[in-house]
Amino acid sequence: MASTNDLDPMSPLLEMSDVCVTYSGASNPTLDGMNLTVRQGEFLAILGQSGSGKTTALRAIAGFERIERGQLAIGGKVVADAHTHVKPENRRVGMVFQDYALFPHLSVMDNVAFGVRDSGSNGKANISQALEMVGLSGYEHRYPHELSGGQQQRVALARSLAPDPVILLLDEPFSNLDRQLRGTLRRDVREIVQSHGTTAVLVTHDREEALGMADRVAIMDSGRVLQIGQPVDLYTNANSSQVAQLIAPSNTVRGRIAGPYVDTEAGRFRYRSPTGALGNGVFVDAVLRAHDLELGPWEGGGAVRTVSYREYQGEFTEYGIELPSQRRIYVRRRSIAPLEIGSRVVITAPFDRPVLVYPEQL
Repeated sequence: MASTNDLDPMSPLLEMSDVCVTYSGASNPTLDGMNLTVRQGEFLAILGQSGSGKTTALRAIAGFERIERGQLAIGGKVVADAHTHVKPENRRVGMVFQDYALFPHLSVMDNVAFGVRDSGSNGKANISQALEMVGLSGYEHRYPHELSGGQQQRVALARSLAPDPVILLLDEPFSNLDRQLRGTLRRDVREIVQSHGTTAVLVTHDREEALGMADRVAIMDSGRVLQIGQPVDLYTNANSSQVAQLIAPSNTVRGRIAGPYVDTEAGRFRYRSPTGALGNGVFVDAVLRAHDLELGPWEGGGAVRTVSYREYQGEFTEYGIELPSQRRIYVRRRSIAPLEIGSRVVITAPFDRPVLVYPEQL
């Protein structure tokens, strides 16, 4: 397959500048001034909850949605603004859909060939190479109903790669697969995309997927990118309690700074403030990550916190802890010495894992 080395590797491959999209009849825009830059050869994930606008962003990049304001450029060429709309087939963009979108009446070979304009020897070579790349050589004459879900996903990937796109878009491509297969396939897809040197943008609501696959992750909510960075930087230095909650399973409780500690109804913890120093008495949002907390026996005195929920998950058990206000927070710990429902506990955090705190959002 041909490569995309005709593009300047120092220039952004994809640029979205103040992009707005509002669906007909909607009172608020789905994309509300979105800004995003993707470098050539980069694997970027857009992580957000349902309704955050992440799929609309992908559809705008692909050309399936018109933008009403802002500018979208691919390979240095403006493909969309308030007056310009380059058709999807002219953007050199590959798309892997959530439901695979395979043609049931076409063979694997014909499905992969569907987007390849060159019907000659070069086009056929691209199709064969794409099938070999995804591990489906020998499956050319099978039909989608004869394949497993993982194999169908590979066909969809091969079909998107065969035309040699400058950018590959993946719309929650693993959501229809079981958990074990998702883990295997996402590793394979990551390796395939890297080996081909393709720039890729994945949208997902799955934290593990985003953190495990991407070079950088863009956290999205309400039609905007809240923060973008390498996975480890986002995880350790989220710029707000909202981002911290989206990047890892967390509980957010109100707290008050007291020297090197933050006092909350869940307990007293050492803290770290990614956004800057905080003075004594300042009220904050304290982000307590479920797997960073530990539970110990209550020894009398002080507020009572009680185990009100328990879910065994194999290696780990998730506990719901009822606080004095009757609010429940969650703690995830290894499945050893299980705690009984009704047990009174103390919640602590290890010295090397201080909780994150942010100025209180009123």
